[in-house]
Amino acid sequence: MIYTTILVQLDIDAPATPRLIFAQQVARKFEADLIALASA
Repeated sequence: MIYTTILVQLDIDAPATPRLIFAQQVARKFEADLIALASA
């Protein structure tokens, strides 16, 4: 399976660093674009 875009949801009340690091690693592995989304 090939991923071209990865969307990661961020919780505004919790630290985002671990989730962003993981999402970045996956995006790099698949040479995909990374989109981060946070909403209140």
